[in-house]
Amino acid sequence: MTTPAQETALAKAVARTVYFAEFQMRSGTAYVSSWNAPYYWGTSPSGIGAIATPPALAFDFVNSPSLTPYVGSATLAVTRAGATATRGNAAGLIEIVGANLPRFDYDPATLLCKGLLIEEARTNRYLYSSAIDNAAWAKANLSVVADTTDTLAPDGLNTAEKLTTTSTGSCYFSQAATGAVIGDKVAHLVYAKKGTSDRLIFELHSASWTVSSGPTFDLTNGTKIGGLADDAIVDAGNGWYRCSATRTAAVNNPGNAMFVDGYGTAVVGRTIYVWGVDAQVGAFVASHIPTAGAAVTRNADQPIIASLGAWFNAAASSYFAEWIGLPGPSGNPGNARILGLTSPKTPLSYNGSPGPSGIPLGMYEGAAPTIPSGTYTTGTIGRLASAYTTPNDAAISFAGGAIATSANANFGVPTAMYLGHQFNNTLHINGHLRRFTYYNTRLANADLVTLSRLDQDALATTWVGLGSLGGVSPIEEADSLDAKSLSFTLNLAQPEWKAIALGDVAEYRGRPAKLYFCPLDDNGKLIDTPQICWRGVMDAMSLGIDGEEGSITLKCETSAYGLKRRASMRVNAAQQKKKYPNDTGLDYLTSLIAQPQVWLSKRFQER
Repeated sequence: MTTPAQETALAKAVARTVYFAEFQMRSGTAYVSSWNAPYYWGTSPSGIGAIATPPALAFDFVNSPSLTPYVGSATLAVTRAGATATRGNAAGLIEIVGANLPRFDYDPATLLCKGLLIEEARTNRYLYSSAIDNAAWAKANLSVVADTTDTLAPDGLNTAEKLTTTSTGSCYFSQAATGAVIGDKVAHLVYAKKGTSDRLIFELHSASWTVSSGPTFDLTNGTKIGGLADDAIVDAGNGWYRCSATRTAAVNNPGNAMFVDGYGTAVVGRTIYVWGVDAQVGAFVASHIPTAGAAVTRNADQPIIASLGAWFNAAASSYFAEWIGLPGPSGNPGNARILGLTSPKTPLSYNGSPGPSGIPLGMYEGAAPTIPSGTYTTGTIGRLASAYTTPNDAAISFAGGAIATSANANFGVPTAMYLGHQFNNTLHINGHLRRFTYYNTRLANADLVTLSRLDQDALATTWVGLGSLGGVSPIEEADSLDAKSLSFTLNLAQPEWKAIALGDVAEYRGRPAKLYFCPLDDNGKLIDTPQICWRGVMDAMSLGIDGEEGSITLKCETSAYGLKRRASMRVNAAQQKKKYPNDTGLDYLTSLIAQPQVWLSKRFQER
């Protein structure tokens, strides 16, 4: 007989059990779990990312855009004053994000989450960023229709401006970036969409106005002509492109004259659409900052784990991060902290200016940096893993490269973690943090190499976390030969699953399905290798609608179920004649299939 304490412990163990379901569809295998976020279970099932040692803390900002870790318990919060920041939302639209809220940024073209956007503070020096009709903008030979209804702007509203050329000469709009001074790097950007014209040309203000160094943007093909290597045109969805260029100011209050249709060769009546124009003092282009009658500052993002609980081990730790840094002039974001600790010490960082092949990375504990082989190119995915045992055992690997070791491992006793920046709100990565994982032990060097490999995803399976959105019926044991079915339910009609439910049953019927289970410890880590608790085949998928709610149910059967319903024998004429060559009874079978026949009644024939 169990005691109340044992019953309580058993109830907690059941509540902490995670299930993994594997469905081998015809077009590919689907992996889902009962966890409330993606789980990584690979060639070493007790770990994440094919690492045998489970982590103490793990975030996946790409597959699970949340400040809640999917492994462990820690409070991650974002500090950013003011509601002046923007992001691309899951619908592909640019929206303003409130103060102290994370910016999970989505690609407007693919609608995939790029990760947690972390940027330094910036100021848009242009006034009325989306109101070109305002007098703050100088205009030559252009008519402006404000808030046109011809097309939706990148924010999904009728806030774009329609520009129409009124002369065969120079047709442009411009404004001075007030406050920028000689020597400042100034990043210019504008969202543009073709109308009857597909050309937009930057004439960037140097000592004298000249178009020679400015790019021409092709709004049909999404390409640029001329300009410098760092000038860019990026698909912003729905026919819009983000056009940008960064230059060093040769005068105070430099500007950017943006020419429509041609540089002095415009055709009267040609149109384009524009929205969201920025001039930011900075070495690279950052996210759009909306303005009205005054310049607006977007404050820096500060994601912080302010309290390191019992899960943190100051004596021995390992870290992994995946990120994309925003490209800047010559690919140089300067120094940056992928992860900062309480002091300037950092286990994951950029280190200095780029060399001829990229940017060096490393870890730094106050004495000298430990730099792994390989260099990082901004705008690409980077993976870095490091570990240490204080005070004299440190190691780091980048992109699966050779391990760099050091005796400089005195990282002290940190009390906080600063994701994507340093403790004093500086050295931001100015990009997207995609994943971050912490292990409260010193991983082996080989594990660091595995973690940092750019093909790491191939080493582990991502089990999509359904949490409360999914369910599975109880597993029943039968006393007789009866076959007990198992039903999986998805309480959210995702389009891809709905398509399967309504599509060809051959996509799933009769194909293997497996269910695994494994208890978790108090930190949300698998305590052992997940075990198969049920296997069978998929049988029928159905849709259910109850008011505004919908669900999809997949009924699965054990292999014993097939014993009760043997397929009946069916033959065609050719098969029949192999056994009975003179039998012509099935010769007309094909012509009768789905062809209704009319039989004349006796009364009709007697007429």
